[in-house]
Amino acid sequence: KDKRDQYLKREKMVLSTLKLKKYEDQKGRLDGLDAIKDALTETIKKSRQSESQEKKKNDSGAGGSGEQVEVLKTNKAKRTLAQKELTHFNLVLQHPSFQSDPFATMQQHLKNTLAQQAEQQEITAKDERAQEAKKAEEKKEIRKERIRNAKYEKGRKQRRKRN
Repeated sequence: KDKRDQYLKREKMVLSTLKLKKYEDQKGRLDGLDAIKDALTETIKKSRQSESQEKKKNDSGAGGSGEQVEVLKTNKAKRTLAQKELTHFNLVLQHPSFQSDPFATMQQHLKNTLAQQAEQQEITAKDERAQEAKKAEEKKEIRKERIRNAKYEKGRKQRRKRN
């Protein structure tokens, strides 16, 4: 058991040094954003379950945002995204309200965005609670039915023994 623990520690150390070396090799490159990419992919994996639930709810009639998170794998895709973001950023810089008071504009944008997200989360949470309550009620009914059947079978066996 001790040898296995030592082996696992050594393996973990080797993997972490390889990962650090990979990050060091990519430092200074335009596409060397693997640390951010890894963090984002982990977050995406965690949120995929909730997204699939939201899609099911959206299909059943509930509203939601149509945003999709994509992981960019090629340099060309990264450059295209960077170009789109630059044009959008330039449009933001040219907006009169941003030019007059940038901090107030960003604050207002965040308030609006966060309010929409909070509303969506409330709707999602309400739907999830309703589904959980429905499932709990179904489980109760199934259990009651099982108990009824067990009592019926028990009485039936007792009647057979009497006859």
